[in-house]
Amino acid sequence: MFFNTHKDRERIRQLWSGRRPVMIWVRKNSGSREDAEDLVQEAIIVCLKMMDKPGFVQVAKPETILFAIAKKMWFYQLRKNKRMPLTDIEESIWIEGIEEPESILDKEEQLKLLEHALLDLGKKCRQLLEMFYFLKLDMKTIAEKLEFRNDKVAKAMKYKCLEQAREFIRKESK
Repeated sequence: MFFNTHKDRERIRQLWSGRRPVMIWVRKNSGSREDAEDLVQEAIIVCLKMMDKPGFVQVAKPETILFAIAKKMWFYQLRKNKRMPLTDIEESIWIEGIEEPESILDKEEQLKLLEHALLDLGKKCRQLLEMFYFLKLDMKTIAEKLEFRNDKVAKAMKYKCLEQAREFIRKESK
């Protein structure tokens, strides 16, 4: 992947300018300086790939997106090293009626299944869940950005989206 257009260089500059909060946050959350530097570079690449996908809707500043992605990646690394429990979205999607996720699948399989469940959702559902769980936006803001009538509609939609993801996981984990 080459980033040689003016638009690409500008995105990289904006993302790079947002590295300091990520570096500080990682160091405060069990990471070394090297961990933070590696994470920033990996997160910038993920951000650029995500921004290049057709249908990508930018709902926040690039620095905010970088922080959210880096934070998720760091939590994943901590979980992988067994130093952290499941995230909010993982806990929200795992359903009653199946055993503890750890007893069924290893962490990587869980995350792949979760990723597939999210990809299986429609665009609006995926955006809503990303805004709520990863960008930590409140329902009122989400309702405005996704053009729902109000925050109650957004909350009802979030519930329906989670149910769809749970149903996908129910089917796939059998």
